[in-house]
Amino acid sequence: MAADDIYSVKCYFEAPSGSATASIYYQQTIDTTAVDNSNLLLANAFESFLGSEIRNIVCNDWWFPAIVARKKDGNPQAAYRLDRAVQVGNILGPSLPANNALLFNLEQGLFPSRRNGKIYWPPPAEADQNNGVISNIFQNGPVRDLAIKLVQVLPEESGGAGRWQPGVISQLVLNATPGFKDWAGAFAPLNGVGVQAIIATQRRRQTKVHGFAL
Repeated sequence: MAADDIYSVKCYFEAPSGSATASIYYQQTIDTTAVDNSNLLLANAFESFLGSEIRNIVCNDWWFPAIVARKKDGNPQAAYRLDRAVQVGNILGPSLPANNALLFNLEQGLFPSRRNGKIYWPPPAEADQNNGVISNIFQNGPVRDLAIKLVQVLPEESGGAGRWQPGVISQLVLNATPGFKDWAGAFAPLNGVGVQAIIATQRRRQTKVHGFAL
């Protein structure tokens, strides 16, 4: 582990109608107090800091069974999968079909705005939308709460010193040099998270299953 290293965190979700993943990148800014696999420490920190807010936008007919943290540069370490057993969402379903999604826009100021990132979360409950538009109560409650937490620096568990800054990766910068991926140069810190009021669709969600469902 070392400050400036880049990591990805991917959340896996499963439902009877399909599956979904949601990913975000982090740059470590302060070394951790604990001495362990850095991917394990990040996965645990992510769950501790954001797990409740994520479950609060996910319906109870969706499972949230795994978080996978993976170091992208620096000294290699084995990816870590935090298995979460029978964790389900906290929102009363039924949810919209699996090819629907809540869309968060990840904003940064280092690259042109077209390099901003996106996160597609599992679909909301049928009761929390009207003709494809998220209800004001849902958007101004649990959706806003998650958006606020996503932009914040991630702290190490149990009061440790470690910190991870959320951000986005510019694929243009990352792949500018053939045969070399400049992860640190391609990273831009988040400076805001916007939420699209209109429910997005992703055709691939109906058939892409990752095998984490119990």
